[in-house]
Amino acid sequence: MSDAKTDLGYAYSVFGLTNAAKRMYESALTYSNEAVNANLGMAECLLTISYHENRSKRDFYLKSALSYLAIVQIHEPAAFLPACILGLRVRAENKSMSLSQIDHKVEQILKEYHHLLDAKVYRDLASVKLNRRDFDGELGAINLLEKSVEALPTSEAYHMLGKALFLKWYKERRKKRGRRRAKEVTHLNDVKEGDEETGEDEGGSPAEKKLEDMDEGEMFQLILSYYESAAKKCYNSNLEILLDLGVVCGRLGQFNRATQLIKQAVLNSEDISIQERGYRYLAIFELKDAKQAEEYLRECLSRQHFVKLSEVEKHEFWERVYGHAEELLIEKGPAANTQYWIKLLVENLFPRADHIVELYNKESHTPLRGLNGEIPVTKKTASRKHSRSRMM
Repeated sequence: MSDAKTDLGYAYSVFGLTNAAKRMYESALTYSNEAVNANLGMAECLLTISYHENRSKRDFYLKSALSYLAIVQIHEPAAFLPACILGLRVRAENKSMSLSQIDHKVEQILKEYHHLLDAKVYRDLASVKLNRRDFDGELGAINLLEKSVEALPTSEAYHMLGKALFLKWYKERRKKRGRRRAKEVTHLNDVKEGDEETGEDEGGSPAEKKLEDMDEGEMFQLILSYYESAAKKCYNSNLEILLDLGVVCGRLGQFNRATQLIKQAVLNSEDISIQERGYRYLAIFELKDAKQAEEYLRECLSRQHFVKLSEVEKHEFWERVYGHAEELLIEKGPAANTQYWIKLLVENLFPRADHIVELYNKESHTPLRGLNGEIPVTKKTASRKHSRSRMM
């Protein structure tokens, strides 16, 4: 019974149903708390769940994951390698090992256990590298994932490879912008000092230049090909992959397909992080129906207390809220619903909140307070046409 439940837990995890997999592994451990695969599965589930939690909950899940791995290493020394790699992934997440220690351990595993290397080992080691944004070189995430796909082309490997390429492109693009700004500053200084521009090429290997020179559309087209391969390999059953595929379709302007894929993921998932992210992107991609967009925004807000967003994700979400509030102000004026969304922007310290507060106060008899807690001094206007022309 324990083995059957463990196998079912693994099947759930392959399809991205992390909470369901966790319940199966817990059930398996009630029959035998020393079952190796069930303990490994539990550790993997807890690590996956930790990615979307706030700091206190994340630390709890990561400590629990390490306790399950300790049981494996005590009762089954032969399972050292998968337990060791999973432990590295946990320690990379909770930062209990330095980057040099992690690199040394990865290199040691690749040398000492070369006869045991398979697609999953390469993929798991790549996960460690992805966590610390290490993409380059022989031991980088992209190289390891390419080896994983070559050994056995799985949906997980294609999915991770698409993510790794995007993260590397994003990192290189930021570096390129930094170099460009530095070059502009240097050029201005040279002009002031009477020097001429040298016209030297920027450094970097040809492969790096090819990736960093892609524009956003080209990059998303490349990622789309990997995500479509991932979806095909899992028979469109992994909800996280479907969600990511939908987001990429939306980025490429394929809004109908994006909506279909994201809804499929959201409506079939019990994972709050997938639901929140799905509704967030449904709101971002819904540009025609304001009422529908508002429903998506409310669904997203109701789940944001339980997830962790990056600064980029927060900014993109509140930009969408700003656009919605602006649209309501144009169409309905200073109504209660308009006030609700503007107050949300102020409460969440959105940088441009003062601007829309000022526009609102020009039309309202009950002015709102801005980011500094004070009511901006504005000049009243008799019509919304003036504010409409300024916002267009």
